[in-house]
Amino acid sequence: MIGAGQAGLATSYWLSRHGVEHQLLERRPELGGAWQDRWDSFYLNTPNCSFLLPELTYDGPEPDAFLPGTR
Repeated sequence: MIGAGQAGLATSYWLSRHGVEHQLLERRPELGGAWQDRWDSFYLNTPNCSFLLPELTYDGPEPDAFLPGTR
């Protein structure tokens, strides 16, 4: 069992590709995890371009910007 954060999703991808049975766990019924507990003005401290998952790339207009924690 692995958590369903960014690292967990990437790990799940590779486990699936290699036929390894596993489960993703998320504490909450909705996506967003701890974001739901943060302030409205909260921003991540890593740039958008760092949020990459296997076989996906960031193609938005602001790769060096920071993702806001909107609700």
